[in-house]
Amino acid sequence: MRLHDPSSPLILPAVGEALTGALLVVGLGTPIVAILVCVLQLGMLLVTDGAIALHVVLAAISVCLTVMGPGAWSIDARLFGRRRVDIQSLRGD
Repeated sequence: MRLHDPSSPLILPAVGEALTGALLVVGLGTPIVAILVCVLQLGMLLVTDGAIALHVVLAAISVCLTVMGPGAWSIDARLFGRRRVDIQSLRGD
């Protein structure tokens, strides 16, 4: 099987990675897309032979993105408003 064979069974995960990556770059649906990236990377970990560390790191980064949420310049911030955490109110002073 050639590397760029369109009938390759890994073409669907590659398209999924490209689509979710594009959505994360623009910041659209960040928490949901980050969860999809985590599931996709863990699935790729089971399917592919090499690059185990890469898939684990990308899954960990996507979990961090899920918890942190979108950035200040993302589409999600424009649609739903920017979340701001006030550190002084968390200290209880």
